Amino acid sequence: MSKSMGFLDLFCAASMPVLKVLIVTALGSYLALDSIDILGQSTRKQINNIVFFVFNPALVGSNLASTITYKSMISMWFMPVNILLTFIIGSALGWVLMIIAKPPRHLKGLIIGSCAAGNMGNMLLIILPAVCKEKASPFGDPDVCSEYAIAYASLSLAIGAVYLWLYVYNLVRVYSGHSQDTGRKEIGTMQEDLTRSLLPSSPSSTNIREKVKVMLYALKQNLEKFSKYINLKAVFAPSTIGAIVGFVIGTISPMRRLLIGTTAPLRVIQDSATLVGDTAIPIVTLIVGGNLLRGLQGSGISLPLVFGIVAVKYVFLPLFGILLVKGAIYLGLVQADPLYVFVLLLHFAVPPAMNTGTITQLFGVGESECSVIMLWTYGLASIALTLWSTIFMWLYGFAGLQGSGISLPLVFGIVAVKYVFLPLFGILLVKGAIYLGLVQADPLYVFVLLLHFAVPPAMNTGTITQLFGVGESECSVIMLWTYGLASIALTLWSTIFMWLVA
Repeated sequence: MSKSMGFLDLFCAASMPVLKVLIVTALGSYLALDSIDILGQSTRKQINNIVFFVFNPALVGSNLASTITYKSMISMWFMPVNILLTFIIGSALGWVLMIIAKPPRHLKGLIIGSCAAGNMGNMLLIILPAVCKEKASPFGDPDVCSEYAIAYASLSLAIGAVYLWLYVYNLVRVYSGHSQDTGRKEIGTMQEDLTRSLLPSSPSSTNIREKVKVMLYALKQNLEKFSKYINLKAVFAPSTIGAIVGFVIGTISPMRRLLIGTTAPLRVIQDSATLVGDTAIPIVTLIVGGNLLRGLQGSGISLPLVFGIVAVKYVFLPLFGILLVKGAIYLGLVQADPLYVFVLLLHFAVPPAMNTGTITQLFGVGESECSVIMLWTYGLASIALTLWSTIFMWLYGFAGLQGSGISLPLVFGIVAVKYVFLPLFGILLVKGAIYLGLVQADPLYVFVLLLHFAVPPAMNTGTITQLFGVGESECSVIMLWTYGLASIALTLWSTIFMWLVA
């Protein structure tokens, strides 16, 4: 990897794949226009069913079977843990957001799911091979890079799909109210049946053997009812089954030799599954584009809540990702392969999973709200994902920009101070001043006071370093990152401040 590559080269390598996704998404929005009506609402719903039952399982299964082996699974063991951490941290941040914003009950599953589940599959399958093929790519030989990139993306896709359908599907289902009434009824019946079964019907039932039989029967009966309540069919969604099949074929050598490879006797089955699965990426991207059009029409979801989700996905999660992956490397849990580390970091910076929209349409709840969330998150992905991709490539590909002696952790410390800690302290201080009567409750005046805590460093800091001839290049690097991230941070904090003073 060449150390002479600058920020602009990395920025171009990171931006091209994102632009490809945006172009296909824009095409989906165009096809969904009322004047065109090729990808209308009813069409999207029918295609979503095909994606759910056919395309996604084929995509997950075929990619895993062809790229994952027992040896590669051992070397990439941390990836499932890493993706699980994105779900856990995202869910925790989503809960905090819900406590602050207090959304209606039927949207809670959507909000937590949007914060937790990232686009681990389609986005990575598009971005990673495209980054490898870019001339400015910092990951070495394009062919070798692409081979490993597909393996990493396939595993991310499979694990992400399993977590998505295990967690987000049931989360949306529970909060949507589909299982609430039946669940309560079945729980009550379970308790009654259990009590009735354990009560002795006559003195002769005191026999220990009869008691054991009664308890076993009650346990079996209530387990059956409990399995219906949690909807095990939904837990083992088609994508989950496809992932299991792919893992089995990929890791068991006899089955792999039978189905995978140019000389495999049953290779036509794998080729057919790949042919069907490859359709999923452009189809789902087009559907997202069609759903984004609906988001332009507005919905019942508040804009501060949407920007809260944006902040979780594009500010807090990536920062947590850097800390966690850095810690894993320090503890020796992760191999120091730049591409592998880049993929682990990218898990924390991708927009919400596209199939979140599919889930809301399956339950018929939160569809318009999901469209608005997708509109903003994917609209801002062109900036956020490009910037974070550049930062991640720079973070693990270079000691720093040429000519600068400042360490990157120090730069990010300054960014965190300016765009995370200072604004939070500002909110506490200004709120306290208003409470004590030191500040008049004029919304514009309060907004300006809050804004003082969220602006980037003063430009004249660079002038001062030049006057003394010290720290000029280091100051340039600090200004590059703080002003580069200002478009996101300042917009988000301005929205939060306006919401607070309204």
